[in-house]
Amino acid sequence: MQIPTISYFFFIGSGVLLKNVLKDMFPTECDDKSNTWHVIFEGADDYETSTPLSHILHEENDCLLATKMNGENISPDHGYPIRVILPGIAGARNVKWLQSIKVSKKASNSPWNAYYYKEQDGSHIQKLPINSMVLSPRNGEEVERNEDGCISVEGIAYGGGTGNKITKVEVSVDNGKTWQTAKLLLDEVIENASKSSFGWVRFQLDNVKISSSYSPTSQVGGTTIMCRATDESGITQPKVSPKQRGYLYNGYNEIIITSI
Repeated sequence: MQIPTISYFFFIGSGVLLKNVLKDMFPTECDDKSNTWHVIFEGADDYETSTPLSHILHEENDCLLATKMNGENISPDHGYPIRVILPGIAGARNVKWLQSIKVSKKASNSPWNAYYYKEQDGSHIQKLPINSMVLSPRNGEEVERNEDGCISVEGIAYGGGTGNKITKVEVSVDNGKTWQTAKLLLDEVIENASKSSFGWVRFQLDNVKISSSYSPTSQVGGTTIMCRATDESGITQPKVSPKQRGYLYNGYNEIIITSI
């Protein structure tokens, strides 16, 4: 039997497709098309949460009971022996050290589900939003420009819970007045069997021209570097993230550097 694998964030997970397990354990509930069922997961640490059954059964979502990470057994820190992996879903729902699975008409009433990890309107946080961030240079770093007054910018972008592919990442060094399109390193992306895209993609932009902002006593007045991502459906990161009780922030990523 071929063991399914998925590309998720920065790792390759392998194990058993969760939807197949649920169809064997709860055939009646899985055949019910009312979309009113919730799957409740409990870990050995008594952490409990839930996610809609309809999401797990969706053919493109590649939800997994993972036993391996990058070809090796999942480490204790990551949930050995079994961890729930729900691509595109907030990490709070990806239960470690899994010890039980239940299906219910009601979502879990644990504090992590009933109070924490909820959106501004009170609904349970599930799907992640599109996002991107600059990884190099680092925030606060002093960067040496080349002879043309340019630097390179690198980072990562993620399509979120839609499973949509990232098609564009843009970088601005003038507070969003103008944007330059970065190169996506798509040859590094491992495509899931469903053709969905739940992993991060790297981007890079060379020859980004910036003015000298060197200050020997202070970093005030440095250069702000911003990035934003767009997916294949045309969704672009917002400039300012919606208020979500501190969760799911996905406004433009900004860093400040000084340059010499």
